[in-house]
Amino acid sequence: MRIADLGFTDAEAASLLQDAMELDLTPKEVQRLWERTEGWAAGLVLAGLSLRGRADPEPFIASFEAGHRHVIDYLGSEVLARQPEPLRAFMLRTSILQRLSASLCDAVLDSDSSGELLAELEQANLFLIPLDDHRQWYRYHHLFGQLLGLELTEQEPELVPVLHRRAAAWFQEAGEVEAAIHHFSAAGEFAQAGALIARHWVSYQRRGRLITVQRWLDRLLDDFITANPPIALLAAWLGGLGNVPRDEIERWLEAAEASDQRELPSDLYSVPFMAALVRAINTFDDVGRSLQAARRAGEDAGPRASVSYWMGAAALGRCLYLSGQAAEARTMLEDVAAHAPASDRQPFVVVNAFAVLSLLVGEDGDDGRAMALARQAMDVAEAQGIPYDPMTGVAYIALARATAVRGGLVEAEQLLDQALGVLRSESFRVQYAQAQAELAGVRHRRGDSDGARAAAEEARHLVATFADPGMLGPLLDRTERELGRLGRREPSAAAAALTDRELVVLRLLATELSQPEIANELYVSVNTVRTHIQGIYRKLGAASRREAITIAREQRLLSGPGG
Repeated sequence: MRIADLGFTDAEAASLLQDAMELDLTPKEVQRLWERTEGWAAGLVLAGLSLRGRADPEPFIASFEAGHRHVIDYLGSEVLARQPEPLRAFMLRTSILQRLSASLCDAVLDSDSSGELLAELEQANLFLIPLDDHRQWYRYHHLFGQLLGLELTEQEPELVPVLHRRAAAWFQEAGEVEAAIHHFSAAGEFAQAGALIARHWVSYQRRGRLITVQRWLDRLLDDFITANPPIALLAAWLGGLGNVPRDEIERWLEAAEASDQRELPSDLYSVPFMAALVRAINTFDDVGRSLQAARRAGEDAGPRASVSYWMGAAALGRCLYLSGQAAEARTMLEDVAAHAPASDRQPFVVVNAFAVLSLLVGEDGDDGRAMALARQAMDVAEAQGIPYDPMTGVAYIALARATAVRGGLVEAEQLLDQALGVLRSESFRVQYAQAQAELAGVRHRRGDSDGARAAAEEARHLVATFADPGMLGPLLDRTERELGRLGRREPSAAAAALTDRELVVLRLLATELSQPEIANELYVSVNTVRTHIQGIYRKLGAASRREAITIAREQRLLSGPGG
């Protein structure tokens, strides 16, 4: 019989706590206690005894661990104090490890007898749980391991950092980065931990493991972060995703820029590039500022074959789109989508490039490609484990718009609700307002007038506070026209300024022809057509092909020959 055989099931734990001990606990509270004690019957009883007489059990359950008096008294007197000194010392000193093996314990304890002691612990059922079928890796029961850690800190505090340093060295030699960083940080060896973080965080970010990276940073002191440019830049990057105030992000960026260090390890490229890229990605309320930063990032990026080039290009394309420069944004993002090496593609590059490109081609009426690009962006986000990352918000918006065009209004509204959920970071306020504007349009088409007005009003309220809202002004104008807030427009001076060639292109835009087909019709290049389209959009105050056609019809610009 082993610990796993003796552990209570969740149903047995409920019977013990609620029936035998007559505690008034909810099923959720019972479940949490069962998880914390891992079904250990004595642990459940000790928890139950501590809960008697408590009006509100939730705070106790949330904090229940080996530090509670009943657990310490029981484990200390009934288990730990009865062990022979060599075995007791082994358990205390290996409690710094989240998992144990004979070779690791030998390295940490500077001994050669760990294998025999592990076998003795397992044979005695002393809260040692095997992690594989070969009896090579083990861990302590969580509560027992916590008690051992408390005892070690009280009895041999000076030994704790020594043990962590030895563990870190063993894990680093074994190539286990996460464990090495954990133990270097616990030992107070922040320089070694920081060097490993700087070298490896990009690969973790590519796999969608930014929560792990954030956990590494949380263990470092702030003075160390600001004094180390690679770590300060990383803190700023994660800060934008984690709703950290702009002043704090700027403090980290300025600390990195003030240092003499310019080159960075691994794929971090350079201090100027990374600082500019962080400012480009974190728009906050100023699209123009982010666009300037994106242009600087492009200037400081590496050659076209480098990862930095494509990260800079994706950021610039995104900022150009947000600023209303659709033609230039599309040219940039088409290049990213077609030529960025697959092996070097970061989630940020693919998700943003494909999602923004989806919005652009959708505005030009290519609904099929818009849907394909939006789905590709979402597929990458889900495959990389970042479907709830703020940078994925634009993918939800793109997929919602493509879905709404096909009549899937219920699904589109759900996607936009998801977009609003992931875009709650202050650094993504512009995209949040964009999602609200899109949501207003979808609700209007569903017949939800009150919901549509509420979303449009929230978007307008946000935009009014922005230093530079970019293309959100025209987007909201279009949305509010759809809601019937603005009446029919009279011909404007800007519309009257359309050239003859622009009028011809405008009338062709009202047909089913794609941009390449319009170019063939007029015997000009696609880029020339795009230039004319941008002029039309600017003069009409439109943000898309559909909006330009709507305004043109309102102003009777499509009447007459060819209309």
